[in-house]
Amino acid sequence: MAKYELPDKLQAARVRCSQQRPYLTTLLLRLNPIPVEGLGTLGVDKYARLYFDPKLDWTVPQFATVLYHECCHILRDHAGRGESLNVAVENQTQWNVCGDAEINDDIEAEGGAEWPFQPVMPKVLKQPDGKFAEEYYATLPPPPKSPTVGAGSCGGAAGNPGAHEHGAPSNAGGAKDAPHGIGSAEMEAVKHKVASDVREHAKSRGNVPGWLKDWAQTILEPVTDWRKVLRSEVRRARADIAGMQDFTYQKPSRRASVYPKIIMPSMRQAIPKIAVVIDTSGSMSDDDMAAVLGEVNGVLRQCGQRDGVEAIVCDAEVHSVKRVFSAQQIVLAGRGGTDMRLGITAALAKADKPHAIIVLTDGYTPWPDVPPAGVRVIAALVGLNACKPESVPEWIRAVVVGENK
Repeated sequence: MAKYELPDKLQAARVRCSQQRPYLTTLLLRLNPIPVEGLGTLGVDKYARLYFDPKLDWTVPQFATVLYHECCHILRDHAGRGESLNVAVENQTQWNVCGDAEINDDIEAEGGAEWPFQPVMPKVLKQPDGKFAEEYYATLPPPPKSPTVGAGSCGGAAGNPGAHEHGAPSNAGGAKDAPHGIGSAEMEAVKHKVASDVREHAKSRGNVPGWLKDWAQTILEPVTDWRKVLRSEVRRARADIAGMQDFTYQKPSRRASVYPKIIMPSMRQAIPKIAVVIDTSGSMSDDDMAAVLGEVNGVLRQCGQRDGVEAIVCDAEVHSVKRVFSAQQIVLAGRGGTDMRLGITAALAKADKPHAIIVLTDGYTPWPDVPPAGVRVIAALVGLNACKPESVPEWIRAVVVGENK
């Protein structure tokens, strides 16, 4: 399959974007251009293919802004996040629009953006700035009444693949005749290089957007074996409630045709709910707290549902109880004494009681005397000085974060 060259203006835009944001160079150079006449915009898929309309007559700054926007879809993993929410095909454009809103207010805050069309901003969804796509999507906002060119058409990397997109390339286990792209392993390597470049650029020049610095910190946190244990525990929680079903009239029953004069409900399965208790006591070092934030994002990636997870910040008292979709939304108040029992109690006090509670702590805390009925508790032990797993009650699943043991 032939590889295509970018039009002169789009090539110039890639150079401009690379000069303005050198840390994105690796990703920009990995984008494989594919022309699609009539597309009317730029789009990317999850294999780092850049689809473009060769008849676009935008300026170089306009191309550069939209190119940056598309890179943000890849870095923020809107495709994977949409899959974790089980976004239905008919709602993929809405999910794409919510991802656009998440990105565009950050781009506007950086300043200097030139758009070829009116971008989708949170106010279009009647929502405030600074939220995440999951938060916008939770309200299922309709697309803008008068969609601008390109609105919600960012492609598979934004969770909304178009009919013009190709499947997985051969190097990602797909068809041999599919245009070249990169598989998940290479994409992770690209993201890791971008994250490293973000960190180095922030050290030397400092002019890196806050969201990118937070993103880089999460990517550069080492993958820890304990998440395998977490996935196993979450699967058990799912299995425990797999038979828990309830009636719903939100969609028709498959048996409705048998009884045309009777409105019959369908069945829906329960979704496991996760709460995370975060130890912010004085024994947790700054490095421990940074690791905790990385692990919270790991929890969200592994088991975060459409409604996020409940985050409880606690030392010797509960400082906040908040549903979050990213660790960036958590304010780490505390640094006093330690009593994770209070955080566990706060999680259990919610009307929507969780099926599993993950406690991110160094372990130096009193624990409840008896296990809570019907709720799994996992102690994720963080830090070089964390307690031994055997010091945690037997009814709590204790796992060690990282390789410090």
